[in-house]
Parts: sequence; C-alpha cells; structure tokens
Amino acid sequence: MAQELVCKGHNILFRPSGADLSRHQQVEAPVLSPRASTSYTPLQDIESRFLLKSFLNTNDYAFQFEKYAASIVYTLAYGLRLETGKEWQLQASRQNVEHLVMAGEMNRWMVDSLPFLKYLPGFLAPWKRTAEKWHRECTDMAIPNMRNALSCEGWNWSKDFANSESKQNK
Repeated sequence: MAQELVCKGHNILFRPSGADLSRHQQVEAPVLSPRASTSYTPLQDIESRFLLKSFLNTNDYAFQFEKYAASIVYTLAYGLRLETGKEWQLQASRQNVEHLVMAGEMNRWMVDSLPFLKYLPGFLAPWKRTAEKWHRECTDMAIPNMRNALSCEGWNWSKDFANSESKQNK
C-alpha cells in the first residue's frame, strides 16, 4: 500500500530497482557522495554549537537532537534553517513519517495480503481514502518546500536536483 497508494511511486524508499531508481540515484550521487559530504562539515559545526547551547537551557535532549538533525537536512535540501523546532515543516515531516511507517507495515490493511483488492472502487476500499489523504498531506508539505528552495538565495540540494544533467537528459 505504501508504494502504490500513499507514495504513488515517488518515494525512493519504496521504489523497485530499475531505470527509475538508477536515474534517481544518478541525480542524488553528486550531493550525497563522500566527497560532497565533507563540504557539509561547516554547517554541521554551526548546528552542533546551537545544539550545545540549547542543552544549557533545557533537559529535553530528544527534541533538541531532532531539531539539530532536521535543521541540517532542511538547510541542505531546501536552504531553510529550522530555528525553533516548532516550524510547520518539521511538524508535517513528523506526521508524514508516521504515516509512511503505518503504510509500510506488513498486513496493516487487507489489500496488503490480497492485492487484487486494490481494484475495488473507493467507496468499498477505505484504505484508498486514507492513502489519498496521506499522499495529499505529503505533497502539501513537499511542494511549498521545493518552491521556496528554488526561489531562495544560495545553494541547496533542490536547486542541484532541478538543474541536474540527468534531469535534462530525460
């Protein structure tokens, strides 16, 4: 259910091997290679300092670590630093991850055991409504993040992916 109904084939975690996966990996390789990752050290250092400073003001270490990791990812992916950990992007990401985990659980829905049920009309298949809602929520988070990333100043992964040679050669 996760791949077909919730992600609609767009999430690399559930993508089967083949040409699409290879193309996706070619686009990601320049920013995720060991060589590229060394250029992210200054960002990690800055975020580490904010993390250490936040430890002086709170005992909620799990929240601070989550904010630290999310801020690094959002800065690299979208050019957006998460300062408080209460930004809508982090809240939406957390909810989308929970939904993906639920959708990926084996046999959570009957359609996982009986794949022919995916052809039932929506009014007989409540999991389709749930999957569509979750897909819409994920898209509602991703599209604004991408638009902001492409319009902001400075470098981010979204700009690299949008301008990648692999994408232009499709």
